[in-house]
Amino acid sequence: MIVSTIDLYGSYIPAIGAGNDGSVFITWADNDQAGGPLNGIKYARSSDDGVTFSTPGLLVADSNASCPSSVGSSTLIGVAWPQGPIGAGQLMFDYSTDGGQSFLPPRALDAVMEHVWCPKLAWDGHNIIYATWEEDTAPFVGRILFSASTDGGATFGPPIALSSASAYGTSPCIAAGAGGRVYVIWTEGAPGPQTPFLAFSSDSGVTFTPALRIDTSFFGSGGFTQVLAVDNTHVAFVTNAPPSAGAQSDIFYFGVDISLP
Repeated sequence: MIVSTIDLYGSYIPAIGAGNDGSVFITWADNDQAGGPLNGIKYARSSDDGVTFSTPGLLVADSNASCPSSVGSSTLIGVAWPQGPIGAGQLMFDYSTDGGQSFLPPRALDAVMEHVWCPKLAWDGHNIIYATWEEDTAPFVGRILFSASTDGGATFGPPIALSSASAYGTSPCIAAGAGGRVYVIWTEGAPGPQTPFLAFSSDSGVTFTPALRIDTSFFGSGGFTQVLAVDNTHVAFVTNAPPSAGAQSDIFYFGVDISLP
């Protein structure tokens, strides 16, 4: 089925969040390439496991808003997106406590006006929302930031850096496990060969391990890595990477066993 409206606007970069109660929430960016009044972040929600969806709503009207990420259930919904011109953007966040029927005014999670990209959200299924994103201070100079809300998105803690700016961390992804486990993965090394790194927490993101380099010797450098918390001690990843120098990229799956205190 088509979830976005059929009009002259281009709909792109979708994100999906789902609860265990039949709720599905989809966000995306709309842009007609001409600065129209309906450019920005749109959303649609379902309460019947995606059989039907609501008429799309406009969350924010701004042609510089894109690349949203969303989590939630039939009541709590959180959405994050980068907003602003290149080099002077911020990570924005908004949330709803009535399943997307209404939203509170959006706010910035990071006060620094830089180029932000690739926000990702995760939810513990209760009241904690985790956010991670890439913040670039110059071309190929950036770091991975993390922040958490323990009150359902009402407030977030100050951002903490999981990678150093000199390493150029990019394309972060996040997963939440049981018992306060949080896993963040990203790649470093662009524009050359990229290597995935992992940091994890066992206390709901209060503290993290130092960045751990994932051994990629069996498939080479990779990028656009995604992470899934299989259980409390096993984390699965997928990434695209060339199997040998000069080859085209393939998709690789691998797992890591983690011992947490």
